[in-house]
Amino acid sequence: RNLIYDDTRQYGTGTGLALGYFVDNFLLPSAGWRNIDTLVYVVTDGASQDDVTANAAYLKNTGAQVVALGITELVNTDELEIIASTPQEVILVATFAEVEN
Repeated sequence: RNLIYDDTRQYGTGTGLALGYFVDNFLLPSAGWRNIDTLVYVVTDGASQDDVTANAAYLKNTGAQVVALGITELVNTDELEIIASTPQEVILVATFAEVEN
């Protein structure tokens, strides 16, 4: 579905809020989640404007394996390491074109 944005508001990157929203709305039996071998990719091209710590832990506590993909030099690698299940599950690429490779 299409999202309609309020042009009078300024938007930013709320990765922490997005992680919590994902758990609360998608990792539910009513949404089809069966709590088995869940792999979540978090993709970002910048740094979050909110704290990711609590909701990253909330996501990981579901048992999901979390891979964090950072695109461009604008990402916060410390933040990606908080989000990912392990530091080895942080992937960094310089451009969106590299994701295809």
